[in-house]
Amino acid sequence: SGGDYSGSIKGAGATSQADAQTAWMNAFMDANPDATVEYAGGGSGAGVTKFTEGAMDYAGTDSPLKAEDITAAGGQVVELPLYISPIAVAYNVPGFTGDTHVNMTGEVIAKVFNGEITRWNDQAIAALNEGASLPDLAIVTVHRSDESGTSENFAKYLADVAPEVWTHEPAKTWPIEGGQSGD
Repeated sequence: SGGDYSGSIKGAGATSQADAQTAWMNAFMDANPDATVEYAGGGSGAGVTKFTEGAMDYAGTDSPLKAEDITAAGGQVVELPLYISPIAVAYNVPGFTGDTHVNMTGEVIAKVFNGEITRWNDQAIAALNEGASLPDLAIVTVHRSDESGTSENFAKYLADVAPEVWTHEPAKTWPIEGGQSGD
């Protein structure tokens, strides 16, 4: 019936779920006027760190906690899968809009993000896009600069689909130098 809960809870973490967290918090606080729930984005890494240090009651992250995070948090942690955040590889290639698209396999994507394929007209991309006019332009990869569960999940995907190409250990911190990055 609502209105039965009081107190305050603070969380931090994944920005990917910040809008959902806000909607959930507002609905809960509307039904329970004596309760306060706060959530600060800032990335999975920051949220997990604040949680394990005891500064937050919960953390939002796109990846399960590592054993050392659970130990740092006191060992009694409940992980709940509440939010699913899809990951997409977006691109901006002149001439490819609307109904046209650039085909790439997981292995080709791994080579792009690993820095082995650096131009849009590379043979590996051209072979997957027969007859397409691929420009002789540099590929500029973009990744998160802060610790992110999304980065870790994307790295897990690359390791799964192209383990001989993507040999980096999946982690919240992006393992490759270069490209462009931002929080």
